[in-house]
Amino acid sequence: YDLLVIRLPDDFSTESPGDNDNGPISGSARFFTDEAIAAGETVPTPTNGVVDGSFTVTVSDEADIRITAADVTGVEDLVSVATPLALNLDSETIDLDNSEVLPALSVTFEDLPAGGITLSDGTVLTPASNVWTPTGSPADAGRAQLQALAITTFPVHYSGRITATLTATSNEGVPASESFTIDITPVAEPV
Repeated sequence: YDLLVIRLPDDFSTESPGDNDNGPISGSARFFTDEAIAAGETVPTPTNGVVDGSFTVTVSDEADIRITAADVTGVEDLVSVATPLALNLDSETIDLDNSEVLPALSVTFEDLPAGGITLSDGTVLTPASNVWTPTGSPADAGRAQLQALAITTFPVHYSGRITATLTATSNEGVPASESFTIDITPVAEPV
């Protein structure tokens, strides 16, 4: 039985919707041996040297998602529609069988200034409304919007740090996330 191998398809999971609606793989095995005769048993019976056993195989999901998110820095009062601060974000699936897509993308911003910020797609984020999600479908459209995402306005004379988290969830239900910071450095004001 040391040589027993169970080969499952690429990206298989017993926890993913659609992969196996019945949950874990269960089975039983019967093992035969001649150890009873070798041990000197003289009266063979149908159960001598026979062992029955059962097994369960559970294959966990894994996030087949690559996220690109790095810290970015801008300068106070230099971010505008004409000179946006690119966030340089990306997310893609890296599964082997190309069965996964990213129907759910979001970026959550924390520590936003009271006056809010405006993103390149026109979304205005405030401390009370701080989550960006792409519009429309398919999932590739969301990825393109994510890649183009930038900040176009901050409140006048804003400097500080905003923390953000990019979260991507595949159609197989496994999320991945990456946090990054947006630092706006202050500029000395004329006296």
